[in-house]
Amino acid sequence: MPKRGQDNIDIMGEMIAGGHAPSLPAGMRLYAIGDIHGRKDRFDILLRQIIEDNSLRGLAGREGTHIVLLGDYIDRGMDSKGMIDFFLHPEPSGFHWHFVGGNHETAMIEIFSAAPRKVLPEKLADWLSRYGGRETMISYGIPADEIDNAAVQLKSKHVTLEFADKLLMSWRAKIPPAHFEFLFALPDSLQFGDYFFAHAGIKPGIAVEKQKSDDLRRIRGEFLKDERDHGVVVVHGHSMRSEPEIRPNRIGIDTGAYTSSGRLTAVGLEGRSRWLLASGQAGVIGADSLKEGRLPFILKAF
Repeated sequence: MPKRGQDNIDIMGEMIAGGHAPSLPAGMRLYAIGDIHGRKDRFDILLRQIIEDNSLRGLAGREGTHIVLLGDYIDRGMDSKGMIDFFLHPEPSGFHWHFVGGNHETAMIEIFSAAPRKVLPEKLADWLSRYGGRETMISYGIPADEIDNAAVQLKSKHVTLEFADKLLMSWRAKIPPAHFEFLFALPDSLQFGDYFFAHAGIKPGIAVEKQKSDDLRRIRGEFLKDERDHGVVVVHGHSMRSEPEIRPNRIGIDTGAYTSSGRLTAVGLEGRSRWLLASGQAGVIGADSLKEGRLPFILKAF
């Protein structure tokens, strides 16, 4: 059974002192997972930990156990295709699975759904390099040397729109239609109880139901710096940190799964209780504390 750590912080204290502890609907247990970026190997490890943690805590209530994926499933890591294959038929099937879209899904849709001659060569080159689309296309079976040679030509001052079009048509044929359907169907956000789930965050001062897609998938500084009560606790990824960020108004769990740390993070929620799990790391809170009715703590570093 996971053990309580020695170096703890109470992530609920400020909210409780303010008169409100955020909670999920009664009878629901939920795990939200941060940015995966093609690291299916880290996801597989974290999912096994979630399954074990869920079992340790006993049966969830009538609403069952839910898993929310916070977007950026693709790019940078080497198995974007494998991630989407899994999400089309996720296991365990007894969990309730939910997915929101991130800015990387938006970028891939924009690249591959554009009309002929509408994708500028420099935009495609930027997607391959800066966004990590190179690794995504490798996962769909495009040889690395073909992609690298194409990237050089895309940056040439002599490149044509026709070259970019032919390249996209060839690569698009390698991506299963079901994968595009999955990407197009992704919602921008979800809400359960007092928790609001979006890839990047929200525009401060605007009601969550009036948020724009671009903010939900891309916002950073304005949201991250804002300390006001949003009316919900926003659970998000997008802005990578070495450790999860726990604030009274938000929980950030992008911990750089595609980087050398390989850390993919999940936050668990049930009632007013919250805890963290990370790929390859021991659980930070045991089921015993829940049974004893204490609010759980998380480790400051785990």
